[in-house]
Amino acid sequence: NIFPGTTIITRVANCFVPDNSDVINYLADILEADSIEPLGVHTHGDDCDDPDVAFCGDLDEVVVTASRCDNETSLSCGGNPPPEPINWEWDEIFDDWNDDNPHEWEPTGDDPDEPCEDCLPPEPCDTDDPIIDDEDVQEAFHELWEASNPDAESLSDRREVGGWIVQEGTDFRIEAWDEDEDNWEFGPCSFTSGSPIHRDDLPTGTVGMVHTHPWSDGTDVSDVCPVAHGADGTYESGPSEWDTEFASTLRDLLAFESKSFIIDADKITPYDSTSDPGPNEDAVERCGY
Repeated sequence: NIFPGTTIITRVANCFVPDNSDVINYLADILEADSIEPLGVHTHGDDCDDPDVAFCGDLDEVVVTASRCDNETSLSCGGNPPPEPINWEWDEIFDDWNDDNPHEWEPTGDDPDEPCEDCLPPEPCDTDDPIIDDEDVQEAFHELWEASNPDAESLSDRREVGGWIVQEGTDFRIEAWDEDEDNWEFGPCSFTSGSPIHRDDLPTGTVGMVHTHPWSDGTDVSDVCPVAHGADGTYESGPSEWDTEFASTLRDLLAFESKSFIIDADKITPYDSTSDPGPNEDAVERCGY
């Protein structure tokens, strides 16, 4: 807000920065250095009895109420030059805080000893499958999963996205399909190539493919996926009939049976052209993304 008056500045707490008095003081110093006079600092959280305390558990946000005294001056409201920024020793602050307050810096549910799942890094894969367990593949799984909008409230805004699995020596990587350059079309329940795929279109070393199903088991997808769901209209982990047909196309292009994967909110499911649609006993629990 560049106009004089009261400005509300909110920093939503996240999983990587503990909210304590050091953070609050740091925010206040930043405001003062920018010719903004803090009028008050308070915090509040769902389980706080007193919303005006300096810190409390299960913190949702830090709210700083401030007033800019002059749009054009670089002086602080007291007429003095702004203070030099403080070199905060964040590593030391965080270590001290975490030692004294285990779990409290992580947003929690009903049980303060159980940190929320979204705040923790994904478990690395250890499946004995060389493709799934490859770190570069897991990083690509993460990027594909984020690109599929799995948390979109409107199910029609979610997308199936994917890419080719490429082997280079003993390592693997994923070359994502590009919606703009390669003319792919991604919908909530399917992906299609805008033009026929030829052998020369595949990257050298292609051994398979991966794509997302942006759903959890049991999600009612009947309104957006009229055919790609279980008998009761809910999603089931595993390939659809279309998925196995596309795997057959890839097998014919490569002249060997490739290995493909579906990643969803719960599982990683391997499949090929011979797989039956639906749940697969070889599926493994979600990992790496």
